[in-house]
Amino acid sequence: MKAFILITVSPNCEDSVHDNLTHMPEVKRAHMVFGPCDLIAEIETDNIQLLNDFAVEKLRKVENITSSSTLIVAR
Repeated sequence: MKAFILITVSPNCEDSVHDNLTHMPEVKRAHMVFGPCDLIAEIETDNIQLLNDFAVEKLRKVENITSSSTLIVAR
């Protein structure tokens, strides 16, 4: 299962959050972007439950993330 997570972080914390994300096995790529969010992370898991576990339990524990929005890939 693949998803993209749009992430907003505290000011000047993009580098540290990006570094944290890139060390997580579920994160295949992470990019800093300009626009309404600060980072986009490409996530791959085996099923919806593991995606939920990642988004709810792992991502929410990353310091300086202020909000996120998960977009599940349809095709």
